[in-house]
Amino acid sequence: MHEYSGPHPKAMKLAKRLWERSAFLAQREIDLEKHLRMLHYLKPLFSAWPARLTQIAAHAETLFTMLRRTRKKELPDDAFNDALADLPALRESLQDVERQLEDLQHRGPQSESETAEGLTCVQDVIQRLERVSAKQDLAGAGQKKTTAEIAELVEKGLQEVQELLEACVELVLMNQLGSSWHFPHHLVEPLRDKWDFVSDHLPVGAGLRKGALGLGKELYVVSWNVLNHHFLEHIEKDLQGLRGSSIHRAERVGQIVDAVKTMLDRQSEMPKAIVCLQGCWPELLGELEMGAAGLAFRSSPHGPEIEPEEPRGPRVA
Repeated sequence: MHEYSGPHPKAMKLAKRLWERSAFLAQREIDLEKHLRMLHYLKPLFSAWPARLTQIAAHAETLFTMLRRTRKKELPDDAFNDALADLPALRESLQDVERQLEDLQHRGPQSESETAEGLTCVQDVIQRLERVSAKQDLAGAGQKKTTAEIAELVEKGLQEVQELLEACVELVLMNQLGSSWHFPHHLVEPLRDKWDFVSDHLPVGAGLRKGALGLGKELYVVSWNVLNHHFLEHIEKDLQGLRGSSIHRAERVGQIVDAVKTMLDRQSEMPKAIVCLQGCWPELLGELEMGAAGLAFRSSPHGPEIEPEEPRGPRVA
């Protein structure tokens, strides 16, 4: 599975592998009911608009790869013209999905938010593609740019298109795979005691590069939902498949503080300048204040203590 997904695992590839696995086992009548159920719930994913966006993203990747290889003299110059000639087809595919999403917008509350996000992404990508085409036309209209320079210009725009489309698919599909509305039964077995972490969310980090920071400098930021204590009852009810995990350890507050101190360590390979924590409560904030006292960081709490809300869908692996 890891080799198939590559260095950046993709939800659509995971869904395809789950389909192939269940089809293989169902044909041999191994856990037949379970795998027929899996096929039943997975089937709609492959005919929905995220699957089309996945194909369009692959199309964009093919085109910018052709341009890159042409620029590096790995392909003949004809490949450059072939790639540029295919841009209108790429735009038409996006416009087809745009119309499909517009038709789907009013079909219910569950699909409405997903299609709204998808429509926003597709419209943004279409605009970016039009700007790429405009730059290509200007570059070819007497601005004395070489084939390699035009190829690099269009290549960067197409890479943005591919990455945005894949990001949209990841967001929608991962939400669907973890949603009890789309999948009333777990796709795979719950993690439970195999989840060795103090929250049901992993920290998410990013390195920001801006000219104002100086040449070669980066600003590292982390966002982490530490899981407010109000939600521990949902963990105990096993609504996410995490009952019996490390989340229920008695020393949980101390472990959260230790994790934050590790993030703030200036001697680390990527020292964090900003750590954004969600789901905190007074006891934790007090411990964080004391724990980070000697680290030359300032805390800035915002908002009231979180109140309980509806539980999220199951977390499985």
